Amino acid sequence: METSGLGWGEDVLRGVRDLLGERVTWIVSLDASDEAGYLRMRGPGFAEAVGRAESLLELFPGQTYVQALRMKENEEGMETFFRTWREKTPQVIIQKYDHFCGFLPQRKVTDLSPLKRFPCRHLQRDLSVLIDGTVPLCREDLRRGRVMGNALAEDLPVIWARGAEVYREHLAESYNGICGACDEYYTFNF
Repeated sequence: METSGLGWGEDVLRGVRDLLGERVTWIVSLDASDEAGYLRMRGPGFAEAVGRAESLLELFPGQTYVQALRMKENEEGMETFFRTWREKTPQVIIQKYDHFCGFLPQRKVTDLSPLKRFPCRHLQRDLSVLIDGTVPLCREDLRRGRVMGNALAEDLPVIWARGAEVYREHLAESYNGICGACDEYYTFNF
């Protein structure tokens, strides 16, 4: 469960713990270690978000991560964020910025991509399903430029096979469409 931490009541979190126990993993996205930085990045709510992250660390100690999205606007505070939260938990994530194949402005601090391009890990492992059942090529396909099918109307193996066609293109070092502008092909999800 990835969350800003805002809006969750303690009673709801305890209910989730009682119902699901260790089967749920939490990622609380904070993006800053101080109120001014948080306000600049996310708006109001710093105290609530930090309080919720601390509550989740108590309720789900092995299943809670705190996260900051690393980008130009908050690079100066990344080390402080890491050190501050590392004192409370070893589970701190510094996430690289994703511009969604050019859909968003480029705000990355540095290029982390491998020296040699390889086939997309997400096409090999992930299947994104939108609320209406639409299965885009991947999570990067915000414009739905290449729809693989609909999970509510078709069998998943049939949809998966369509994505495998694109993966085979990658094996041949052909990165068409949004894949050519992608900077997420080498990243992992939990």
